[in-house]
Amino acid sequence: MDTAASKPLFYLSAALLALWTIIFLYIFPVIAAFANTTKNLLKNALIFAFMHFPSTLLIAVVSILPMFMTYRDIKLLPLYTCCWFFFGFGLTAYVNSLMFYRMFKPYLPEDEDATGDAWEVKPASDDTIHIEDSSKDIDLPVK
Repeated sequence: MDTAASKPLFYLSAALLALWTIIFLYIFPVIAAFANTTKNLLKNALIFAFMHFPSTLLIAVVSILPMFMTYRDIKLLPLYTCCWFFFGFGLTAYVNSLMFYRMFKPYLPEDEDATGDAWEVKPASDDTIHIEDSSKDIDLPVK
């Protein structure tokens, strides 16, 4: 049934589905990389998605196209399922993580190992081990 109101509603639904998909492609990596409120995490996911729109399209293709192609051919579904089980999900996650890391790298804090602020174990004396951290010092007895 094709009425005058159906086309705008179809396009509105397609646009909302695309926006929802983009949010779900970005929200979990943003949650993993940054600490913030839920509202700000959603806002940052949208900002990252539209600041890096070509990468967003590539992430969507890498995430959605293989699964779509798997279900296009029902006869070979067991073979595709086996392929997905052994390397499909991991390969997709790895490729996406490379793209997300490239996008998030300028906004991430410096690596603690590079600055020397990481945990350091130094012998304090013969009977204790002194562990230094930027927030606290701990002395452990040695047996």
